[in-house]
Amino acid sequence: MVCFVVVVPMAMLVLGPLGYNVGKVLTTVILFAYDKLGWLAVGLLAAILPFMISMGMHKALVPYAVTSISEMGEELLYMPASLAHNISEGGACFAVALKSKDEQLRSAAISAGISAVFGITEPALYGVTIQRKRALYGVVAGSFVGGLTVGLTGLKAFVAMGPGLAGMAMFVDVNNAKNIVWAFVGFGVSLLVSFAVTFLIYKEDEPAGKAENAQVPDMQEATLQGLTSADSVVASPLQGTLIDLSQVHDEVFSDGILGDGMAVVPETGELFAPVDAVIDTVFDTKHVISMVADNGAELLIHVGMDTVKLDGRFFEPHVKNGEKVKAGQLLMKFDLAEIKKEGYEMATPIVVTNSDEYVIKKAANGKVKTGSPIFGLKRKEESE
Repeated sequence: MVCFVVVVPMAMLVLGPLGYNVGKVLTTVILFAYDKLGWLAVGLLAAILPFMISMGMHKALVPYAVTSISEMGEELLYMPASLAHNISEGGACFAVALKSKDEQLRSAAISAGISAVFGITEPALYGVTIQRKRALYGVVAGSFVGGLTVGLTGLKAFVAMGPGLAGMAMFVDVNNAKNIVWAFVGFGVSLLVSFAVTFLIYKEDEPAGKAENAQVPDMQEATLQGLTSADSVVASPLQGTLIDLSQVHDEVFSDGILGDGMAVVPETGELFAPVDAVIDTVFDTKHVISMVADNGAELLIHVGMDTVKLDGRFFEPHVKNGEKVKAGQLLMKFDLAEIKKEGYEMATPIVVTNSDEYVIKKAANGKVKTGSPIFGLKRKEESE
């Protein structure tokens, strides 16, 4: 409600009128350019359309387009430029989908690309290209070259609508059969140029905490002191480097949202049971195993960061739900090298999800071997 109270008046009284009036000025400039430069103006307009659309300024061109079609029966600037832009959004999205390792982005880009090719660019523009400058460069390049193509051929539109595959009949000219042919040529040029440029220059942003950015300096061997007979020991399930949860590049773990514990950056691809326990859940994506220790502690081991996106690839669990395991028993094998090659950080949190019931004594950061103590647990009622 607060957002609406602030944003709606601002949009209605300031931002909307400002954008529309700026768009009118820009429209005047574009029409002047078209009068002086002709076909070149179509390419220039197509190239700046993604920026105009993102700010709503393209709406100022609609009255011109409607008037042109109403009075002259045809329109040679805005609709042809929109065709080049719309299809270029689709081509860039398809290139992003091919190059992205992010399954969610790939799926969104394919869907948005199909919508753009059919004339609906909002999913592509707002969901994919405007957020990724290399993809946006591909859109601008495809729009400019496609716009020049349809401008040079004098493409005419006869209906005021969003150009796309579903509406190509808007370019049918009863007096010139080649008009629709040039429309499809512009369609193809825009698609190919935007796809090629985006595919060549697009580079996915590296996920925060990518393996090479998460190197841990050489440390002494981790030590855990001050344990008593009342403490239950949780051993390292991995060989590697023990780090505090605050060093993990995921706020769910670093802020202790799931509970307290430690994390290990593994050096090998084998995960072992840290305690005697019963396996509660082996996640369908195989990268997470939860268990209930004999002392009631609920442990969750999450192998790597964002590895859910691998959908089980490179993971090979050796236990199943409900199975009783002993400390040191093999729980899982995973292909450490391949997961790193995919760009994932391998810090592996070992979290006590019911840590509010325990006093936790942690080992100092450092090198650990499988089976080395990493923290001790004592129920709070026992320590009082």
